Amino acid sequence: MNIAFKQSVYYAAGLVLMKGVSFVMLPFITSSLSTAEYGRLDLWVSLLNIGSILLGFGLIEALYKQAGEAKGNAFNTLNSTATMQQLIIAAFALLASLPVGVAVYVFWPEISLLDLGLVMSTLIFSAAFNIPLTWLRLIDDARSFFLMTSSKAILQAALTYWFLQQGLGVTGILLSGLLSALYLSCSLLYRQWRQLPFQWDAAVAKDMRRYGLPIVASGILLFIAAGAERWILAATIGLESLAIYALAMQFALIIVFVCEPLALWWYPKRFQILNQPNGKQTTARIAETLSHATLFCAVSLSVVAPLIIEWWFPTRYSEAATWIPWLTLGIAFKQLSHILTTGCYVEKQLESC
Repeated sequence: MNIAFKQSVYYAAGLVLMKGVSFVMLPFITSSLSTAEYGRLDLWVSLLNIGSILLGFGLIEALYKQAGEAKGNAFNTLNSTATMQQLIIAAFALLASLPVGVAVYVFWPEISLLDLGLVMSTLIFSAAFNIPLTWLRLIDDARSFFLMTSSKAILQAALTYWFLQQGLGVTGILLSGLLSALYLSCSLLYRQWRQLPFQWDAAVAKDMRRYGLPIVASGILLFIAAGAERWILAATIGLESLAIYALAMQFALIIVFVCEPLALWWYPKRFQILNQPNGKQTTARIAETLSHATLFCAVSLSVVAPLIIEWWFPTRYSEAATWIPWLTLGIAFKQLSHILTTGCYVEKQLESC
């Protein structure tokens, strides 16, 4: 667990910086945008979330699973194949972006085409850095993971501040996301290419697609269960109420942030641990520790978060304090379901899930 602790310290430092910067920016963002604009921003974020599930194609989970069994050159081939496959998917997404954009505009004519273009471009560049970022975790290079993700967070926060000061509103925030994603994808792809020449194994690629497809389907279902409600809220009670819900959800998601440092180390490594002597017992112990931390965080957050909203945020968001305990409970149960799913991936197929 010594290695796990060292790796988790880097992950924790990176997450504190990334999430901390985002959290500190929240009062400024909510003050700079009207509640309707903040609600519209949340809709774009939810579109980014579902888009990342589709473009991710379950390749990260497939890479985790197969990396636990690959050694030596097979490990390098696996990672480079995953990266190339992700880039192919991003290229297809780029080709599909124009007809998709036209279709969205036909059914939603009041949409900002500029904002839509920024969101779709961000999705494509974000897909490009998914696998290289996962590769850093697989090779236990937590230091580089920290430097790359933290620099992206700082760049995005600085650009967001500047664009909001210039009065660009939601468009400025989306533009900062695109530019920071472009920076991270180019940096990571160049780094991986220098250390791991790209190779392609058709059989490995086929196995990853077959393994990843059910994960994409389950991700879409999870989004429908917890994510699509934003669009329902926007259509039924308006963007202003959606903004209050979105702010409350930002606090509820702190649960994921607090538990993530160890999870960032454990998720890529859990199959390797599972294959070691006494692997099942070790895996169960780590999952139990994460579960206890999740529940403790949920209780603490329900008490502290309403006070922060009262002190730091405009009064028009005060209603969010009453929503936090319920959203916190839901996020806690969702986090527990992710923590305890390792058994579903033990077999070669996913029928047990």
